[in-house]
Amino acid sequence: MKSIKHIRLYKLCREAEGYLELGLPKLAISTLTRLDDKTIRRYPRLLLLKGEALRQLHLFQSAIICFRELNRKKEFALLHSLIASCYKNLGQFDKAALSMKRALELEPNSGIHHFNLACYYSLLGYKYRTLEELSTAVDLDRNIGKLIKSVPDFDSLRNDPDFIQTVQTIAS
Repeated sequence: MKSIKHIRLYKLCREAEGYLELGLPKLAISTLTRLDDKTIRRYPRLLLLKGEALRQLHLFQSAIICFRELNRKKEFALLHSLIASCYKNLGQFDKAALSMKRALELEPNSGIHHFNLACYYSLLGYKYRTLEELSTAVDLDRNIGKLIKSVPDFDSLRNDPDFIQTVQTIAS
């Protein structure tokens, strides 16, 4: 009997994952609602899928709740990064920066985490912190330098001489 339940859970999990991969978060949520909340909370993978589906549906506060609950079970830098993304979308840049700083405590050599922190610092108006994090990000991953021009989070700094110099230094 127990194995039938696990097979059902596995199939529902794969179905929800498939919908998320196809960019269909509403169908992922619909699939997950076939399970009760207690079951979803018991299985970290299901809770992650639910949080990601909610994030894709722009239900950021609900997604944060899922990610935080999952984080209590086992802390991962990815979860802090997802929480930061939700806070950014809610316009709570200070909380986004705090979450990303925690991700960096767990994965200090992640170029993308440093880059994201630079984005949040830029949105908060912290120019020098932004430049420092950008430099660190590119030192860790040269490919990140290619992202700077296309990310609107840096728009407020585009004409700033220090930003221009940092970007030129990164490009060389």
